[in-house]
This record gives sequence, C-alpha cells and structure tokens, in this order.
Amino acid sequence: MGVAQMDVTETKVRARLRWWSIAAALVVGVFDLSSLFLVHYQNYVVDIHIQHRAVVFSYPYSMPVMGYLEMLLQCLYPTPLLVVVIFRRYAGVTLAYVVMLFAIVVGRIYYLMQFYQVGISAVPKFDWPQLLFTIVGMVSVAVVAMWIMIRSVIFISKMLKSNQLA
Repeated sequence: MGVAQMDVTETKVRARLRWWSIAAALVVGVFDLSSLFLVHYQNYVVDIHIQHRAVVFSYPYSMPVMGYLEMLLQCLYPTPLLVVVIFRRYAGVTLAYVVMLFAIVVGRIYYLMQFYQVGISAVPKFDWPQLLFTIVGMVSVAVVAMWIMIRSVIFISKMLKSNQLA
C-alpha cells in the first residue's frame, strides 16, 4: 500500500470521525435542551396547579422570583453541551454525556407522567433527574475549568518559547 493510499484511508477515517462527533454533539444538545425544557415545563405545570387550587403553603416550585440557587442551576444546565463541543473528538467523553443526558430525559418524562397520572402528590421536592442534572453540570464546569487552565499553560509556554527564540 502506497503513501497516497494511506493518506486517502486516513482522510476517510477522519471524515467519518468528524461526522460521528457532530452527530453525537447534536444528540447531546437535543437531550440537554429537552431536559431543560422538561424541567421548566414541570415547574410551570406545578405552579399553575398550585395557583389554580389556591394552595397557601410554601412549595419549592412556586417561588415567583428565581433565587440565587435556581439561577446557579440554570447556568449549570447548558455546560454539558459546552463540554461535548470542546471534546467532540473524544468518543468516550461524548458517549458518557449521551448516556447521562438520556437518563436525565427519561427521568424527566417519568416524573411528568407520574404527575399527570397521580397529581401534585407525585411531584417530589427534589427528584433524581434534577440531582443528576446538577451533578453533570458541576462536573462539566470542572472539566471546562481544567481545560481552560491547561490550554492557558500551553499558550503561555508557547509564548515564552517564541520570545526566547527571538
């Protein structure tokens, strides 16, 4: 096999890997945005149900103003998508995020189905998809922070080497 044949084969493999990584990133994006939509939809439905029944007690989903914790969680939710975009060439990272976000979407759908079948008593104050979504978001923030630090060190070291050569 000649050098030209090897280059063509390597280019085909890279092109296939590029399409696979784009498709996986799109799947993660759909799962991430679906999970975020389902969280907001469940909160909206519970709020409407509570307001319709005129329940006076304090329920965690019925806060009219978003607190600091909720705002922090809203910032954490899109970070898995950022990690998949940064590490799209690494199939293990992408596949792990696909599996985790698929489990979160399934859990969101499960709790919505419970709510529609049983009612407000089926909605827990803090459910496992919410916990998993928060953990995945925090891990994603840590991964992105480490990536930024490593890339900064590499950039600074290249700058120092180029200044030493000049």
